Amino acid sequence: MNGKEREVLLEPLRRSPYAHVVATDKGYAFFNKAEVQPELPQYGSEEIVVRPLVIAVCGSDAHAHAQDEGTHPLAKGGGFIPFHEGVAEIMAVGSEAKGLKSGDRVAVESTIFSECPPGRWSLTPDTKMKIVGLGTDGLGAEMAVLPGKVAIPISPDVPDEIGAQFEPLGVSVHAWMRAINVYEALTGKKAKDAWYLINGGTGSVGGLALASLIAEGVPEEHIIATGTTQGKLDRLKENYPRIIVLNLGDADKIQQVLKQIAGELEQFGGAVPIVIEATGHDPKPILPFVGKDTVFTAVGLSGNLGEGEVDTNNVLVRRQRIILTAGETDEAQLKQVLEKIYHRTVQDQKPATLIVDSAEVLTKPTTAGKKFDIIVDKIGVPAQTIDTLLNKGGIWVAARPVEGNSPLPTGVLLEKGAVLVGSWGRDEEDWRVMSAQVAEQRLDPAKLPIRLFEFNPEGLADAFENSRAGKVGFDLR
Repeated sequence: MNGKEREVLLEPLRRSPYAHVVATDKGYAFFNKAEVQPELPQYGSEEIVVRPLVIAVCGSDAHAHAQDEGTHPLAKGGGFIPFHEGVAEIMAVGSEAKGLKSGDRVAVESTIFSECPPGRWSLTPDTKMKIVGLGTDGLGAEMAVLPGKVAIPISPDVPDEIGAQFEPLGVSVHAWMRAINVYEALTGKKAKDAWYLINGGTGSVGGLALASLIAEGVPEEHIIATGTTQGKLDRLKENYPRIIVLNLGDADKIQQVLKQIAGELEQFGGAVPIVIEATGHDPKPILPFVGKDTVFTAVGLSGNLGEGEVDTNNVLVRRQRIILTAGETDEAQLKQVLEKIYHRTVQDQKPATLIVDSAEVLTKPTTAGKKFDIIVDKIGVPAQTIDTLLNKGGIWVAARPVEGNSPLPTGVLLEKGAVLVGSWGRDEEDWRVMSAQVAEQRLDPAKLPIRLFEFNPEGLADAFENSRAGKVGFDLR
């Protein structure tokens, strides 16, 4: 098929008179600029019109474009303008889009909620959530229309290339902040003195978590970053020469690293205290580093669910759940620890707690539709039931593995006595932390590169061809 034939085939999908990208069932397609005088597109009272400056490519975009098994569940169906990471200039503002004005330079907060408690984006029910550029129109056009609520004004000292990474950076900061809050509440120790393993440290979210942890003062030599592409590991080592990089395809190297740091980990019971799982893939290779009281924070989400299957990742990660093992811990002591974790990770109000030691205990609250902040499950309650009883962000103390279609090995983690923490989303505090890191120049822009391509058909092809090798994006300036 030649270029003209392809254009004719795709013509019904053309969305605007501007250069733009549209998701199709054959991947993302680029439409060239029409010979018309640019005019502002139509927009609603709560919407804004923006001129994108830099667009970053997310891993979800790469999966959706390739139409592979990792396609984001919200990206199925096509017909939308993709991309949700970027910096743009506001060209027009709807009458109800508060706090914004034409000329503002903004980063994009990709998650759209119809209802949202201030500062609690990650705790809003999933059914009221959409993602910019994944099933709904995003930044991939010379002129884009977005909900005003997703635009975050950024200061002039934030480079476009860093501002375009604020969305994944927020996810990364949220993950490690949640991990250290649980760790410090459990142990009473300072998290900056702990060791960290970042599974997927060469990827977008994992790499940004690594960079922002270092910006917060965690020593490089206390961080193990894993990956499966040696070239990306080598580049990471060049940027951070004192971290430990580990190719998960090298079983011998895994054992070497374990021996190398054995002495350092003695004070933590021989295990890495904080693990950030940022890949959504099977984490079996990193389980030798996990032990009793390891805080295992999951960020990546799995896909490809069959009808009726339980996605453990979704139950735990998107809903911000924490799973502990009750073991033989004294009940009063356990409750005290749980409330401390709850206050550090959710909110200040006193949590509503349910202790389930028999099936009968579940009857009344299930019938009444009552919700709890902490559930101590001693009998192995099905995940679906827990889901109906536990508030977003709640703590679920499990006595048995959680069954479902997910790479999260809950059985192994419970057996090891680890703490499994779900982490997906951003809060106002996360934005404050990462904005301060950039403003105070603690986050080194030179170590957070985006390789930029032109916004045209060739650039689109080149970007996705290179997306597996490192962070890429488009320059529309």
